[in-house]
Amino acid sequence: MFNLRSHRGWSPWLGAVALYFLLFVLAVLVNLHGLSGSYYYDDYLRVFSDPNSALWQGFLHANYFDKFYRPLESMVLAFVQMHFGWNTLPLHLLSLSLHTYLACLVSHVLRRWKVRPEVAIGVAAYVIVSQMSTAAVLGNDTQSQITASLCSAGALWLLYRRMTEASDTGWRYAGSVACFFLALISKETSIGLTLSVAFLSFVLMRADTTVRRVQRTIVTLVPYGIATLVYLGLRVHAGAALPQYGTQDYAFRFGANIVENIGELGIQSLLPISSIEFVRALRSHAFDYLAVFALFTLGAFAILARGLAYDQRRGRTLVLVGILICSWCPVLFLTHLNEPYSYNGLPVIAVLWGLSFEQLLRRGSRMWRVLALGAILPLFVGNALGVDQKARAMTAQGKRADVLLKQVVHATTSLPRGANLVLVDPSEKTFKYTTFLLQGFRVLVCADSIIHFLSGRPDVSIIHVQDSTVARLRTSPTTIFLTYEPRSLTLVPYPIPIRRELTGE
Repeated sequence: MFNLRSHRGWSPWLGAVALYFLLFVLAVLVNLHGLSGSYYYDDYLRVFSDPNSALWQGFLHANYFDKFYRPLESMVLAFVQMHFGWNTLPLHLLSLSLHTYLACLVSHVLRRWKVRPEVAIGVAAYVIVSQMSTAAVLGNDTQSQITASLCSAGALWLLYRRMTEASDTGWRYAGSVACFFLALISKETSIGLTLSVAFLSFVLMRADTTVRRVQRTIVTLVPYGIATLVYLGLRVHAGAALPQYGTQDYAFRFGANIVENIGELGIQSLLPISSIEFVRALRSHAFDYLAVFALFTLGAFAILARGLAYDQRRGRTLVLVGILICSWCPVLFLTHLNEPYSYNGLPVIAVLWGLSFEQLLRRGSRMWRVLALGAILPLFVGNALGVDQKARAMTAQGKRADVLLKQVVHATTSLPRGANLVLVDPSEKTFKYTTFLLQGFRVLVCADSIIHFLSGRPDVSIIHVQDSTVARLRTSPTTIFLTYEPRSLTLVPYPIPIRRELTGE
């Protein structure tokens, strides 16, 4: 009989391939209801009218609309749109494959640190089902978040191996620098990786004195510094947006927003259920549900902290916490925090969970072992249900965008030259929550250029307003007001306010 143990050169690879396959199947099943979600909201900013020219153009020019410099994502989106049109299934399968690889990397790290196989595999499965990952994995323009997190984790792990293994020949160092650069050109928020690299280098550096340690750390960081300068040079040449300070979205501010962002990221990291349910309970003042959520979240934190307290290598835990904080920079200082940003810290949080469970099973009291094992099922089921809820919500948003976009394009083609098309959001009782639950025409808020292109009418001005504010607009003979029936999504005329001219508000 064929025995894998007798073929030592092959069995680790076969095991890794089998683990990857099983985790990928799990990822597909958990995210099944979101695999074909259509473009909507700011996805339209990366729908190219000419994908062929956009394939490599992203390396030389920032995105025309938002001035973000994400050349890898632009190349992937252009390639998919060239060969599959607006079919998003290839994008999501690619995202799931990268997400699965990140889960396997977490499992590999834990096994290298002598964590038992069942714990390492369980934590990898937790990465797959974590509701923290949904916005990044099922977004149509969020491959940048996944590649940035994956390459960041790879850069740090290779640097760690380089500095802790005397037999290393240097290829891991080169690989770390390469992953570092790939993370930078994936997404601009990866600039915080420079802090993680500097922090890890200084902590692991072996030297007799502090001065000597600083000197050697600086030498180690030289290639990373060169990579950073090359990246910044490419950004400037591409005309990418520069950091801004203020109250607008994606601007930096140093105030109460930092505490709020830390709280949001911390809650998302430990929340056992969908964040949609949490926000819904918060807005409806359902304090009984909130109490249950808070109790379980605090319990999960207690289990995590207790297990890490058993770890005799506490310096390792402190380093991981430091890297976690660095991974959330610079988004901690943004005025507006998007949910995909929490994905940055997912691999570090997962590794901390693995170390915690290993110590609880090895050194914990019977009470703590029972609590830890009892929390596994609710943690997995709650997160899996959260992923499914978010996947369904994103798919519903995409379907609504498809229906409305087709009608708006048709309506635009018949408008008088230089007309104003006012899209009025109907009054709805639902609440807005990030990209999962958008109200009214907000799913088309970034589709103006697509509407102009598909209708061939760039002369038409498209204005989005709320039902409660439409009366402030001044009308003109060439102004058309449209809204839609919430149930059928059919466009219907909106009663024109009695005003003499349009202000353009």
